[in-house]
Amino acid sequence: MNDTLLQKTNNLIDLLYEAKEKFESRGDRVPDFFTEVKPFADKVKDECDAWLPLAEAFAARTRANYIHPSQLTAAAENIQSLSIYALQPDMRERRFKELLSSVDYVLHQLKTGLTESARQ
Repeated sequence: MNDTLLQKTNNLIDLLYEAKEKFESRGDRVPDFFTEVKPFADKVKDECDAWLPLAEAFAARTRANYIHPSQLTAAAENIQSLSIYALQPDMRERRFKELLSSVDYVLHQLKTGLTESARQ
């Protein structure tokens, strides 16, 4: 189970960085919702839907000090928002980077916890 969670966490980290790349290269062009925004947002949502129950179970099972279930829920919601915001030309860079940083922190904290748990 931890291997699956670790893989899904890595997948979300990859999607997070993909959103960052999309944001940085978006320009002033308004993307087509059905061919660009929705497919990426659906991909992120599907990955979050598979990841969140596993992550919450891990946090509850280990009672980890480094991660709280509400952080996991917020990270899942924020990365789904980022998947949409990444392609919007009117999204403010500061807000995008704050959300990105928040999600990145939670995902890497969970990854660290999974790695430490595997060693024990």
